[in-house]
Amino acid sequence: MGKVTYQTAVEFTRLYEQGFDTHYIGEKFDVTHKTVCNHLRKFGVKLRPSGQQPRAIAHDIRLDKDMAYILGVIGPGDGFIHKYSVALEAIDKEFVEEFKDLLEKITGLKCAPMKLIEPKNLNRKLRYKTMLNSKKFVEFLAHFKVPFGEKNWGVPEAIKQAVPEVQAAYLRAFADSQAWVQDRCVGFCVKNTTGLKEIQGLIENLGISVRFHFYRKSSRLYISGRRNIETFAVKVGFVIKRKQEKLTKILASYKLYRTPTEEINKLIPNMIQLRRQGLSYAKIARGLGVSKPAVQKRLRSLLLPLIMPDELR
Repeated sequence: MGKVTYQTAVEFTRLYEQGFDTHYIGEKFDVTHKTVCNHLRKFGVKLRPSGQQPRAIAHDIRLDKDMAYILGVIGPGDGFIHKYSVALEAIDKEFVEEFKDLLEKITGLKCAPMKLIEPKNLNRKLRYKTMLNSKKFVEFLAHFKVPFGEKNWGVPEAIKQAVPEVQAAYLRAFADSQAWVQDRCVGFCVKNTTGLKEIQGLIENLGISVRFHFYRKSSRLYISGRRNIETFAVKVGFVIKRKQEKLTKILASYKLYRTPTEEINKLIPNMIQLRRQGLSYAKIARGLGVSKPAVQKRLRSLLLPLIMPDELR
């Protein structure tokens, strides 16, 4: 950023009085921490001692992809609210780091150092934990007017009305927390039936077909079929590496990409024309991007091979 204008300096003062520290303000406006301090002093603002920045949240936080991911972790995901703290415990380090980084980016506050929690049970794995202590942020979350508890969470209306990219970020957080990947299927299993049906609506908004199933007192969603899984991988995907790797392997396991029958039938006039030009079944198939058997089956049903030279059959 070039020269700091009067309006920008006023904005420095506004944010600082809301509780943001000078380092955050500097990053926001692409200036140095010292530049912010100098302009605050010019406006007669008394600077707070280092390390005594109040924990405050801006009033202009917008619902973007980062905020949507945070909501997806806290609500239907593995995150939780405890009094005036927001926290996440999980076995995947990159998942916890992503949540921590986004919290700090959105709020301008620092999370507590990430901890490694030893399992109390030998059958459990090591878990990573991050936490943000902020009464203001917890109060800010109340503006979304949905519960965040494990049994009664709901999808905020703001998410339902958001653009697809924001909805996808919310779903990515939910998938990182709750999804499993196996047998050419991406599945979700929770006890909150109402909440899961809201998740189903978001998934379908992205053009992904999903099946709902109730089994043994829990509700489940299943995404299957190559096109649905491909769309999920492109639009949603995972932050968690092990889940993303499984998803990639599933897609790689589809050796043949089968064009729908109705799409192949639309190509019959082209098949007839190319056959009458003397092309073999194999060349027609390559030219139209379909399989040789698909061409043979349709042209033979029309008795076209009877009018073609033997060497082309």
